[in-house]
Amino acid sequence: MIHLIESQSSYLFVLNDKVNTKHKVSIKIENGNINAILNKIFQGTNMTYQVDGDHILISTTHKSIGLDETRQATMIKGKIVDNAGEPMIGVNVLVKGTTNGAITDFEGNYSLADVNENDVLMVTYIGYLTQEIKVGKQSVINVVMKDDTQSLDEVVVVGYGVQKKSDLTGSISSIKPADITSTPTTNALKSLQGKVAGLDITQSSGQPGASISLTMRGNRSLKADNNPLVLVDGIDYGSFVDINPTDIESIEVLKDISSTAIYGTKGANGVIIITTKSGAKGQKTKIDFNAYVSIKNKAKYPRMMNGEEYAQLKREAYRTTNSAAPDQYMDDALIFNAEELEYLEKGYWVDWQDLLLGTGITQNYEISMSGGTEKTSYSLSFGFQDDKGLLKNDVLKRYNGRISLDHKINKIFNVG
Repeated sequence: MIHLIESQSSYLFVLNDKVNTKHKVSIKIENGNINAILNKIFQGTNMTYQVDGDHILISTTHKSIGLDETRQATMIKGKIVDNAGEPMIGVNVLVKGTTNGAITDFEGNYSLADVNENDVLMVTYIGYLTQEIKVGKQSVINVVMKDDTQSLDEVVVVGYGVQKKSDLTGSISSIKPADITSTPTTNALKSLQGKVAGLDITQSSGQPGASISLTMRGNRSLKADNNPLVLVDGIDYGSFVDINPTDIESIEVLKDISSTAIYGTKGANGVIIITTKSGAKGQKTKIDFNAYVSIKNKAKYPRMMNGEEYAQLKREAYRTTNSAAPDQYMDDALIFNAEELEYLEKGYWVDWQDLLLGTGITQNYEISMSGGTEKTSYSLSFGFQDDKGLLKNDVLKRYNGRISLDHKINKIFNVG
């Protein structure tokens, strides 16, 4: 019947997946309008309809209905705009708790079929607050989206102080303490690997304490240094930051050329600003302890031949090379020198991999204390690291300490 109506009129049917399309009816109506026809079709079924222009929306209810109940399901439509009244494209409109949803078009319009009075619409879009709206008796629901300003109100450290993210025009990445301490390392800058877009970190070797190279958005010079400027509490620190990762409050990475306005040519390759923790005024004394142990091992290596296997391989090589007269190389004295024969007889051989390589163990221990009074705040920390590499006798031991003290002398003078 649906296909017959579509073929003989301009109407198009829209059905949800619960509608029984195999339901067959036989009706006879003369000079009847579309509503009279549909009432006859759906009488005594659990289906209902709504005519919206050239579209007829078919849905289901939970019980069989008669003529006076044929229009309980509602079609909701509306327009979604931003604070400036501009239409928003691609906003998600979903009936909460269901998969019934829609996306706004180029003019910000949407429409949803099979919506009941007790349903709640969820309107979501990235960068805007999620809104939940009770449908009730409404058939047209227009929405004004509100900016999610929470992330824009965060402050980040820049070369000339701190600024809100919403006020920044340059490219800046901010790394929080949890992201820094999640990567156990001898150099706090290694914790930035994979967390800052455009920053590439390479280590010169696998030796404990080996230097690293940092490149921000590619190389700018063929011969000059391409490392960004690294500042720890305003001090040029170099690329080996050996302070305790737990002492770091935040790391900000300034990527673009605007850094040169503050730091001159030193900032041409970018700037990494590290801010360490300090005690808070009026804070009770707090002690933190952090420790970790990690084990490093070599990847799978080919098995080394022992002495007898190597000797047999050397015999076969000589006989293959001198295939015209192989019998003269049946005597080991013609293949090996006197020292090799002695080692062969005594079963001496060396596994060079095992001789050079071992299991690397890294131990790190950090303890810090911080607190303050109304006029004085302090922070003290001590760290010890014992890093044994994969190469035997390749060891780095490091002790470090830090003291931060701030005292307010009077309303005008502070000492730090």
